Parts: sequence; C-alpha cells; structure tokens
Amino acid sequence: MPPLAVMFTFSVPPEKIDDAIAILAEISAAMTIEEPAALMHVSHQRADKPGSFAFYELYPDEAAFKVHGRGPIMKAAGSRLNALMEQPGKGFILNPVAGVGLPT
Repeated sequence: MPPLAVMFTFSVPPEKIDDAIAILAEISAAMTIEEPAALMHVSHQRADKPGSFAFYELYPDEAAFKVHGRGPIMKAAGSRLNALMEQPGKGFILNPVAGVGLPT
C-alpha cells in the first residue's frame, strides 16, 4: 500500500490563536500515544496571516490512517479545536508522489 497524507486548513479569530496552538500541540502528543504508526504531524501558522493554520499528516498506509482520531485524547482535542474555528476547516486526503523523507 502506498503512503497516505492529509492536509487540513482552518482559521481562528485573533483572540483564539494561542488556544489553537496549544491544542495543535496536544494533537501531536495524542498522535504519538494513540497513533504510533503515524509518520508525521506538522502544524503551521501562516506568517502573513496570523490565525490561519494548516497541518500535514503522513501515514505509511490506509490502515494506519483509519486509526486516526479514534483515541479518546485525539477525539477530545479535535473537538476543542473545531470549536475554535471561524468556519469548518477544509481537509484533503493526498497520495504522495515525490518528496524528501517519504517512506519507500
């Protein structure tokens, strides 16, 4: 099976930026505990537009991706992050085709 990636973008109001960053850190920590097969979770905030975020996740295969979000820590953090968003975020499932550091 090929690796599978997720890209997700969202924005929060200025007064919620610190809260969003804290929850994104919790999500990374939760993935370490609840999703040991996950290869990567990297969160970003746009330099030119504070409060606008994106994160990228990489899984070795679809089976590992299907585990995503099922654990109690991850569910709770994800729900809290969704509550901060100005509008629903946009997510994309991707099939990596080239890059540095991809599993082979």
